[in-house]
Amino acid sequence: EQPEPKFLDVLQLLDFTGTRALLEDDEMRRLLVPTLRADFEAVATYGRDFSRRAPLSCPITGFAAKRDLFAAPSSMTAWREYSTGPFALHLLDVHHYFVETHRTYLARTVAAAVAHDLGRSDVGRLRAGAAEFAHLARPMDVEARREPVYEHVDATPWFVDEPARGDASVRLYCFPAALGSDPGRRLLDSEVARHAAITRIAPPQEAHLALPQQARAIARALEASARPEPFAFFGHGLGALLAYEVARELAARGGRSPVHLFVTGAAAPHLYLAPNANLLGDDKLVDVLDVIGHPHVGDLRRSAALRRELLPRVRRDFERMADYSASRQIALRTPITVLRAKNDLWTFFYGMEAWADYTEGPFEIVTSASGDHFHVDKDPAWTAELVVRKLVGSPPLVPGKTAAAQGATLQAPPGK
Repeated sequence: EQPEPKFLDVLQLLDFTGTRALLEDDEMRRLLVPTLRADFEAVATYGRDFSRRAPLSCPITGFAAKRDLFAAPSSMTAWREYSTGPFALHLLDVHHYFVETHRTYLARTVAAAVAHDLGRSDVGRLRAGAAEFAHLARPMDVEARREPVYEHVDATPWFVDEPARGDASVRLYCFPAALGSDPGRRLLDSEVARHAAITRIAPPQEAHLALPQQARAIARALEASARPEPFAFFGHGLGALLAYEVARELAARGGRSPVHLFVTGAAAPHLYLAPNANLLGDDKLVDVLDVIGHPHVGDLRRSAALRRELLPRVRRDFERMADYSASRQIALRTPITVLRAKNDLWTFFYGMEAWADYTEGPFEIVTSASGDHFHVDKDPAWTAELVVRKLVGSPPLVPGKTAAAQGATLQAPPGK
């Protein structure tokens, strides 16, 4: 649903081979863009019910691209669950449109596989032909990720208590986001700070800890603090996943649970998949930030010094996103409110509905009709109003009220 210039930016970012022709030829745009939009819509809405399909009995061979910004290589490993027969996955060090750039490799590999399945006598010759191009790909490990070894980490220094601005009866823990976004700081300057004591959780940038290990450390620190007041969690993007992982860890330990979990900018954990954007060159990395609406992208294009300062942190964040693998799902008793933006080009829009499966308590999903992935940074007032309503027990939002006038629309929670 993006305007045409932004739509063409997305195609260019994905290395769509016909982008230059579309940019230069008005007639081609008129003919092809509607079809391409329909394709994007079909991809976005497929499987919205998130139900697991029955596996096939035939073998499956998959091909993944290391720098694919449209289909994360980690998502391709899930095809293993859709066959009761043999499964193989090949990883190419290219982008999404390798079907066009590596036709000979694909044709020979497929021909050899089919010849084997059919028991043809020329299978040896076809395999030898495919072997000539074997250097273009490598077998990809499809085994389940091993549980990491956890070391004791003291997360107490990560907690930053902000000065109180009112008589707050609840504490709001704001989890770190990514890509230079800091929603916690933005909420400090909003109405939220008048109704809640805000604590920002800020792990050191140099801490190369997987999210589950961070979650265990934060949960231990929360238990050790023994603060008496009720508390809630707020997380955006990676922070939303970390907030859930901490709530999950607290529940598993039998400890106190947050009274509310606010998540924004991230699909439900089992549906969260991110591409290897950290492998891109600097210019391409800035292009990614531009397409998803990063508020400082103009400064990044103008300032080499800012790129040297910020891009290494951005790469680490993208790497953490690509490496995230959901823990065993636990449905919390904590109410969950999901905030999503219609123009978020980084987040699986419909995947946010699946957060409903992560709570046995109340669930609500609210959509900004105009925001993008960085809507909390750009319009904190909209987010703040929703958070305050939940924290102070105000009546729920209804269409036509203040927030709706700012671009919010209510969605019926699926399955609730």
